[in-house]
Amino acid sequence: MNDDYEIDFEERSARQSTVFAIIISLIGITLYAQEIVQKDYISGDEWVFAILFGGLCGLIGFFSGMTFFKSRNPFGLFPPFIVFFIHSILFGDEPGDRFGEFMLQCFYLLLSLGITFFFFFYSDSYQLG
Repeated sequence: MNDDYEIDFEERSARQSTVFAIIISLIGITLYAQEIVQKDYISGDEWVFAILFGGLCGLIGFFSGMTFFKSRNPFGLFPPFIVFFIHSILFGDEPGDRFGEFMLQCFYLLLSLGITFFFFFYSDSYQLG
């Protein structure tokens, strides 16, 4: 097993990644609640959807932070923001105030992540070969 990618929270890079994940999570909650990545007004118990969406964004932010802080790859900082941009452009007019719609929003977020990874890997392979 490769010891370079173990998560040890006594290391500074893991703590920095956690802080970055919390910031990305708060941005995700704000974007969901302010009707930027979905079009429905959030009220009452529907705030749970915004918090869960923020948790998924935080997971993306954590892995992106580990790429940036542990591997020292400067491109690791950008994917969450590109994912938010792609998600808001392509899927921002979809509803998100019911459970089924929330699950579709989570799928759209992961689809936006896949599109972002495709562009990163496509541009990397295009430059190399």
